[in-house]
Amino acid sequence: RFDVAFNFGRVGRQLLRIERNVEARRGAGETLNHLLDGLIKYEDSMMATMDGWHLGMTSARHESGPRGVETIST
Repeated sequence: RFDVAFNFGRVGRQLLRIERNVEARRGAGETLNHLLDGLIKYEDSMMATMDGWHLGMTSARHESGPRGVETIST
């Protein structure tokens, strides 16, 4: 009887340890998902910023005309 109770106690402790590990990993997974969401939002905002900058540069280039072209009046 003592051996059975002792083994059950050991199994119970192992189950609790496994449960704590699962909870810790679940928390780490949620943290990782949160970080990935933040990174994706940051990347999206950077892409939008770069698109806006590129459009601004493109429109400025078109407004100023081709570079290096000089007109000679006769």
